Amino acid sequence: MTVTGVFAQEKYQIDGFTSKDIRYCVQTELNLTKDEYGVYQAYYDVRKLREHGIVEKEKGRNRYKLTEFGVLFVKTFLTLDKYVIGPVISGLNAAVSKAKKNAADVVYNKVFDATLTL
Repeated sequence: MTVTGVFAQEKYQIDGFTSKDIRYCVQTELNLTKDEYGVYQAYYDVRKLREHGIVEKEKGRNRYKLTEFGVLFVKTFLTLDKYVIGPVISGLNAAVSKAKKNAADVVYNKVFDATLTL
């Protein structure tokens, strides 16, 4: 989901993004080390997104942009996550414990808010 959130950021909508951008955002948002989410994992994620038609590579550049289908996919995925998947998981978590918000909840809210600008 964090990879999907990269697309929602306004700066990447204008000029596109690289696999390095994805790697940096995922590492930062989820507090992962370079070993936990490295160059190859970011490249793999971009490759899979290209195969599914969500992103396309810009000609002559090492940058990617969302396709029309990609914009629809990101909006749909994040909306479903916010209104269906999120509440179900939240209810399960509440039944297990009444702990404070974890890092994933904070990232999720940032990503969803950013998609409203798409």
